[in-house]
Amino acid sequence: MAERKRRVLKQRKKEGRCTYCGTEPAFWGVYCIICRQRFFKNPLPAAARRALRLYREAEKKFELELTQVHARFEIGKLLASGNLSGDYAKALRLYAGTNVSPNSRWRTYEEVALLMHLSKERVRQLLKPSKIIIADRLAGKVPWKPVQRGKGGDEFPRPYRLKRKCAPVRSGSSRSTKLEKFQPATNNSNKIALSQ
Repeated sequence: MAERKRRVLKQRKKEGRCTYCGTEPAFWGVYCIICRQRFFKNPLPAAARRALRLYREAEKKFELELTQVHARFEIGKLLASGNLSGDYAKALRLYAGTNVSPNSRWRTYEEVALLMHLSKERVRQLLKPSKIIIADRLAGKVPWKPVQRGKGGDEFPRPYRLKRKCAPVRSGSSRSTKLEKFQPATNNSNKIALSQ
């Protein structure tokens, strides 16, 4: 009896069939996937789970590298267009690593802040408009977390210091000081500045 079982098992292994049922093909070992569900906690063997995990990690890495290449290409186009200048362009160049070589790595906000002698928050403010533009161009497939638009929904960065139009204060005011001489213009057509 034992000799017969050994011969049957040997024949099934040779043919690549399940050693228990003998009808289904073996899956990553001597059992088929149906028999593995009966005898084991996880129907997939450890080697198959490891292979799937490595495959998923490789796919994720490939997707990240692909999005980085597309984003870097769009960053190059944006910088070449001349729409960005000054600190906005410098921060974007340093962040994407386009100023050194095409194979250079992406930098963090902290690294860009150290290179530009700014705070991390200021670097984030400088990069936000560019990130929104690039995310729009790439339909959201970018290597960074989605950036929230501001309430105004500005597309392009504004200059750091804005020139404001001012209306003079009415003459004859006894309490006018240097600060009250020029008040910000209001939306009214007569542009009457506040006094007192």
